[in-house]
Amino acid sequence: MNSSSPSLETKPVETAAATVITLEAFAPYVGEKFDLVLGADRCEPLELASATAYARPAPAGFRAPFELIFRASTRNFYVPQGTYAFQHPAAGRHEIFVVPIGPDDAGMQFQAIYN
Repeated sequence: MNSSSPSLETKPVETAAATVITLEAFAPYVGEKFDLVLGADRCEPLELASATAYARPAPAGFRAPFELIFRASTRNFYVPQGTYAFQHPAAGRHEIFVVPIGPDDAGMQFQAIYN
């Protein structure tokens, strides 16, 4: 290394503590709207249609597996699978990976699975 090169200063990276998403955190909000954030100026309200525990028990020290189903108000709304910010006045903001699973009679559905 050349002695005349400027030294690189390293700074610690600040990260938010990981929030563990649980069924109990979402179950009270079934039937309520969450804003799916699609950009700085655009949100799409999705209803939390269900929050369901899986029958399989969790290993010791792990969260119990569950799924969340969000539903758009129309059958035509679509976003590809991916991680999106979901906001709710009481539940807060969460980054959630969702997969479109198709429409039901009420609108397009998106599934999030937590193991």
